[in-house]
Amino acid sequence: MSTVTVTGNAWTHAGQPIPAAMHPELWFRPQASALGSDGLLAAVEVQATLAADGSFTVELESDAGIFYRPFMRWVTNPSEQDPQNWAYRYAEWEFLVVPGLGGNISDLINNFPPGTIIVALGPPLSGVTNVAWVDMTDQTEDGALVYAPERN
Repeated sequence: MSTVTVTGNAWTHAGQPIPAAMHPELWFRPQASALGSDGLLAAVEVQATLAADGSFTVELESDAGIFYRPFMRWVTNPSEQDPQNWAYRYAEWEFLVVPGLGGNISDLINNFPPGTIIVALGPPLSGVTNVAWVDMTDQTEDGALVYAPERN
């Protein structure tokens, strides 16, 4: 089992970094707990290092079947002095990051190796193609609903 470095930028829709006074945090949540080559892996979030210019780096485990969903949180009332009274806003992206060999996040989005099967609680995420996706929440008389790529 090895870690790889994933890099990128996290900005507002105006192309600006979220101000440091708003205490932005970028996290990567594993899609599920997994079995790595060296043992059991709990689905514990990993925090990225977020620079003032909006660029980030994060070390993620890269092993077959381990995918991450990025999310951010930031303070909406930064003038509040007591952190226990801070209110937060959240953003969670509807794609999965496949760490592979690492690199820029834009090259790692929904980039699944051939033959990938994902078992999840819900239908496929937007942009996820070329994988078999088993939706455990949509049970039919024949079993779980399976989404699969069409054959050419």
